[in-house]
Amino acid sequence: MSQPHPYLGARFRLATHHHKGAIIAPVFRDVLDGVVEEVDCDTDALGTFDGEIPRRGSPYDTALAKAALIDPDGARGVLASEGSFSPHPQSPLITVNTELVILRDCVSTRVFVGSAFSTTPHILRRDVGEDDRDLTTWVARADLASHAVVVQAVNDDMTVVAKGVQSPEELTSAIDAARSLSPTGVARVTSDGRAHLNASRRDVIALAARDLADRLLRRCPSCHEPGWGTTGSLSGAPCRDCGSPTAQPWGQRWACPACGHDEDQIDQEQRADPARCSWCNP
Repeated sequence: MSQPHPYLGARFRLATHHHKGAIIAPVFRDVLDGVVEEVDCDTDALGTFDGEIPRRGSPYDTALAKAALIDPDGARGVLASEGSFSPHPQSPLITVNTELVILRDCVSTRVFVGSAFSTTPHILRRDVGEDDRDLTTWVARADLASHAVVVQAVNDDMTVVAKGVQSPEELTSAIDAARSLSPTGVARVTSDGRAHLNASRRDVIALAARDLADRLLRRCPSCHEPGWGTTGSLSGAPCRDCGSPTAQPWGQRWACPACGHDEDQIDQEQRADPARCSWCNP
């Protein structure tokens, strides 16, 4: 007789300060019929996206630290999330938004990680000086209806004048205030990366939550414990012209966090562009 699934219909608690429960709870309800309770706590103390409080650890370590901030209160597990923006490892001019959603199981003490990334995050920046005041086109791109901005003075401290700005009138006022604090009369306007003020980032968090929920649902083919999922991609796709192995992805490695069993799943039909082949295009 099979054992009941420990996460189906389970109760989880989410450590958050900016209402991420509205993003994560529907996913866990749809996939696991689970209940996610949002617990407000000062996660900003571990780092903020505007840089006012630097993040000291990695995104994974920070998510674990967030989970440790709250009492499980009898829940099956504690959830937390953390995101980052960084240059793409192969194309530094491209910014990547990576999101993690983790579960710390309060019974087994195992940690499960769901992840997702986007190469088209809504992150913009504009320096505004005395002769650069027409922001009509930029404001349209900034999409203030669903993405807020942060305004800073370009000075030694990069003083934050306003956060969460979502109206052209408030933006104009904040720019004037920031320019008055800058020795060069320049204000810096950047997209607000906080999830509750950045719709495109919320979409990526939802994908990471789905990755975690799906992982929790799947059982290992060896030990039958939940958590079976991918741990990374495998390079080596053969060149379409000459057949030489390349650095392009060819499959994924799947693994179990309980027993350590792993399997490589290769897409035998995958072929790499010759432009990426060191033999065809040295």
